[in-house]
Amino acid sequence: MIRALALLEGRDTATSEDLRVLKYILTFRVPEELYENLDELLEEAVQEAQEAEEPQPQEGEQMEGAQGQDDSGESGEEAQEQEGT
Repeated sequence: MIRALALLEGRDTATSEDLRVLKYILTFRVPEELYENLDELLEEAVQEAQEAEEPQPQEGEQMEGAQGQDDSGESGEEAQEQEGT
């Protein structure tokens, strides 16, 4: 059903958001107490999966906003201006 939802939405592969169909798959397969909270549990699972899918900066790569700065926190232009004065 997860892959079917992806196909219905025009995708070849499933995404974390497609996990929401688990509610229908698990209807009579989990205890009633668990099923009552299934919407919340699935929402948490989808959020965790989406966070895990986000690309993490690799070691040695500069983080966004830190480009063009040396170890002192100054940009290359600022460092050159100070050297020239």
